[in-house]
Amino acid sequence: MSQSLKQLILHILHLLIHKFLGQNNVQHKTNKFGKERLIIRRGKEISITLYFDGRNYDKETDKITFIVKTGPMIEFELADQLRKNEWSASVHKNSGSELSVIILPPANSIIGHYSLKCKISSDGKSATAEMGKFVLLFNPWCKDDDVFMDNKLDLKEYVQSDQGLLYQGVKMFIKTLYDKDILDICLAILDQSNNFLANPAKDYSKRNKPVYVSRVVTAMMNSEDDKGILLGRWSSTYPDGVNPLTWNGSTSILQQWYKNGFQAVRYGQCWVFSAVACTVFRCLGIPSRPITNFNSAHDTNANLEIDCIVDMKGKKIPGASRDTIWNFHCWTECWMKRCDLKPEFDGWQVLDATPQEKSEGIYCCGPTSIKAIKNGHINEKYDTKFVFSEVNADHVSWCLDEAKKLRKISVNTSIIGKFISTKGVKNDERVDITIFYKCPEGSAEERQTYNNANIERINIEPVDKEIYLKVITPIKHMNGSDLDIEIYLSNKATKEKYCDIMITAHTILYNGEILKKCGKKNESNLPIGPKKGPLFNDSSKDCHLQKASVSPAMHWSINSDCDYICL
Repeated sequence: MSQSLKQLILHILHLLIHKFLGQNNVQHKTNKFGKERLIIRRGKEISITLYFDGRNYDKETDKITFIVKTGPMIEFELADQLRKNEWSASVHKNSGSELSVIILPPANSIIGHYSLKCKISSDGKSATAEMGKFVLLFNPWCKDDDVFMDNKLDLKEYVQSDQGLLYQGVKMFIKTLYDKDILDICLAILDQSNNFLANPAKDYSKRNKPVYVSRVVTAMMNSEDDKGILLGRWSSTYPDGVNPLTWNGSTSILQQWYKNGFQAVRYGQCWVFSAVACTVFRCLGIPSRPITNFNSAHDTNANLEIDCIVDMKGKKIPGASRDTIWNFHCWTECWMKRCDLKPEFDGWQVLDATPQEKSEGIYCCGPTSIKAIKNGHINEKYDTKFVFSEVNADHVSWCLDEAKKLRKISVNTSIIGKFISTKGVKNDERVDITIFYKCPEGSAEERQTYNNANIERINIEPVDKEIYLKVITPIKHMNGSDLDIEIYLSNKATKEKYCDIMITAHTILYNGEILKKCGKKNESNLPIGPKKGPLFNDSSKDCHLQKASVSPAMHWSINSDCDYICL
């Protein structure tokens, strides 16, 4: 290498890191991650200045090439103008010994860790200098980025905010994303995925797509079939681990997973999966928010029904159906363009990291367009039918009679998918977003949704067309107090009828798992006069829950299995 060329590149090495890191990070809205390194967003320019020692830069004889590498390596020459759709660099100002340069990563760049080199060629010789490393993230402020969101106030909440609320009764869950090592941990999640371990080159090539990245992250939240972050457990005991209710932030979970060599952290439930996923998405630059769906269906056989099968005494038959209704269930929404679908499905997408059912062979759910859910397009990618069922399934009760035949005895089309909630923008108020998932019950729009989904809502004849029964339980109930249940019977016949009524109440986990019976009441040969009703109102003391029996590790509710009458 000639002495002239040595002098030319002498001061390039540390310029990017030391002189221009701060101003670039501020402009890219990444300064909260720290001041130690360059963290930028795709589709937005960065500024550097090259200082030459010994002689000035000569455009005619000196050729400057920049080399960036994450997985793939890309070379691009210093030019007069920037090129929008590819890596490019242009001269901003030439002062002889100082050359101000603008570098533009395109809005569809691969995200991740990068190295930057500068190669200078002159008089037939060349030399390369290491300029440093940087991190490239998604850019929701850039119109050409697939995660672009055109609302600055929303972006402060859904990308920049490092705290939040997650609704699961009265509990809250705080997320953090600017703590030590969190950004590196979030990028390490991609490197520990099955996709990367199986084919690194193929995985790298897809890291420019938020649909792909969000799906990988969602799969990595649970550890069912990979080196995922959390081990799920739904129980009253949590050996060798942490009760999911105890977690109050994402940082300790992510740091523990990273520190322990990517071993799953014990334990998580839906709100923990959702909150950690939300932290990771925001850290990578994808707008996201945690969602809670009350009375959330888990449809295990994709028939858009939650089947409850009981015997003649009203007791659920073990193993007869795996379908459940969760008191509440949490997932994460991410904002993105769906380049793999029609434009009408852009916007908020459901990503559900709780391991429930497999999707393409792994425990992962989404991204699912909420517009596809609302309008009944259940065959669109990914897992739309499953999420549609979570908010729209019919609750169907069956009775196994004495002849071992199943009798469909009741259908509730309105119980599933209530009070779908998220935190308000820049405040802690609950915002109900149910209208974005579902059309109003009984509306023409709802009928069109079911037509689009090719679903015929179930209508069954009552067991006795002349006898009608309705059970009303309180919306709110205090643990340790009596539970009042109201039962209404109506006889539309012209003659008196006699009914046997049985009610059982159980304590259940929030995911629908029955723990034990806490109350039972029978009424035999109850006379109902002709054209009468309602005539039976019971305030039952048998359904009393002792306060001391309620474990703080559980979410408790009363579940009435009175879905049939014997005549």
